[in-house]
Amino acid sequence: MPLLFLLLFGGTVAAPNPESLYRDAQAANKAGERTKAGAIALGALKVWGDSDDQWVWRLRTVGATYLTNEEDPRGARFLLQRPFPKALRGSDVELMRLESLAWATHRLRDSAAAEALIAKAQELAEKKYPNQVARVLATHAIISTDDALKLRWAGEAVRYAQKYGDKGSEIRARGTIGQFLANEERFDEAIGTWEPMLSRARELGNQSLVQQFQGNLGWAYMELGDDENAAELFTKAYTLATKVGPQSDAVIWTYQLGNVLFRRGELAGAEKQYRTAYELATKTDHRQKGNVAGFLANYELHTGHLADAQRHIDESIRVLRATNVADELRSRIIEGDI
Repeated sequence: MPLLFLLLFGGTVAAPNPESLYRDAQAANKAGERTKAGAIALGALKVWGDSDDQWVWRLRTVGATYLTNEEDPRGARFLLQRPFPKALRGSDVELMRLESLAWATHRLRDSAAAEALIAKAQELAEKKYPNQVARVLATHAIISTDDALKLRWAGEAVRYAQKYGDKGSEIRARGTIGQFLANEERFDEAIGTWEPMLSRARELGNQSLVQQFQGNLGWAYMELGDDENAAELFTKAYTLATKVGPQSDAVIWTYQLGNVLFRRGELAGAEKQYRTAYELATKTDHRQKGNVAGFLANYELHTGHLADAQRHIDESIRVLRATNVADELRSRIIEGDI
């Protein structure tokens, strides 16, 4: 057996093949073990990356989705922009490629291109693969920048998911509805939507969904002033994120736990969380890096480290100016306080 197989796949007696590895990766994804799924897919591509076999293309979509979730959408798009074979056009493999490419493009903040890609995926699913429509619609709901359409696609995803028994897509879609409610500061309603989905994610055995609902519920409880519940949920979400992925979610739950501790006056604990989140966000060029730098600056302001606070708030504003105007305004207020 070639040494590369031994190194990548643990020296198993029977050499793995793309089909078996894809099925292993999908089993890991179904359990919410996204880090494991990504490792399987990217490991396989080191061996078969030049192949246009359908199973290798399936592994590309798994690897690309993993990279996007871990703050590397450019790497994901690189994997997927390889010329797509004519023999697979119109297949469910093309559907998976379009959906994964739309997700990466969305994370690269090209909303129009992402919308075009996911609309094409939706058209293909509705035409040939109705049992996969719910999954595509759930992704469409997340990608959409129009609130009315976001709710429309999420509602349609729920309808298709119930029709075809796609529990995972229904949970994701209802989670997006909860996110909309939270963004509208309707946190009680968001909790009422998310808590049943957390229970269903546990029943489904999807640990990644569990940690995402735990973290989102932590945010909602924090906004309602329930710091005790929030801290417990953020801690649980962080632990699961570091274990099963996405690892990038750990950054969010870490700085949010810092916010809870800061509000409670536990400054040493808050500092530890902020600095851990800042180091992780800097290392991965995390999409929340601007927010993390802003919260760290606010901590440094309140503890008298004004030079450090100014440095971090300058960084926060520079990053947020290009990504999130609303959050930039919050950092501008901190800048004024400094």
